[in-house]
Amino acid sequence: MKSSNYKEKAIDEIVKIIQDFQYNDELSEKYKREILDQDKMYD
Repeated sequence: MKSSNYKEKAIDEIVKIIQDFQYNDELSEKYKREILDQDKMYD
């Protein structure tokens, strides 16, 4: 029972983080740039 409770809490935290990115354009733009920069390294 404990492990499923921890999983639910972790999922809730992840959802909160995703929502923060969703509604914070500055954060999401920065994150997109980081991903694009990583893609460039592999070209």
